[in-house]
Amino acid sequence: MPSGKTHDKITKVATLAIAVFSGIVTKDLAISSMTVVSFAFSGFMFGPDLDIYSRQYLRWCWLRWIWLPYQKRVKHRSWVSHGPIIGTCGRILYLGVAILAATAPASVIQLIFLPESQLATIRLIKWAISAISKYPLLFTWAAIGLELGAASHYFADWTVSFWKKRNK
Repeated sequence: MPSGKTHDKITKVATLAIAVFSGIVTKDLAISSMTVVSFAFSGFMFGPDLDIYSRQYLRWCWLRWIWLPYQKRVKHRSWVSHGPIIGTCGRILYLGVAILAATAPASVIQLIFLPESQLATIRLIKWAISAISKYPLLFTWAAIGLELGAASHYFADWTVSFWKKRNK
């Protein structure tokens, strides 16, 4: 398999290609920028190798503990982590649940001692839903960027595996 350094080089080179591609296809600077940022995020921090002690895992710094249960449950290079679309959707879902679980105790305490803050929480949720419904194309291209960042990783893995098997 390619090393972490090789995956990083692939992400760096492919980021330029993604910028050109998304700029030509969307003809919109905001959407193209969102695609490039989500691609780079996926390639450097949110890719398939979060299921092991990897460069992507280490880049989460003091938040890397979030990924420990994921590493214990997900087998490396399984369809759950390295599967097209499924892997990215699984990591998004996992991160969302992890954030909810990590913030739930503070939210409960906040609601008990500061009930008026419940309005701010409701406003934040409404704002997020409104943003997604107001800019569906932007969020769609962000999802495409996340998937393409992961795809660059597992396509590199598959290519190296193919060549190793073929040369045996």
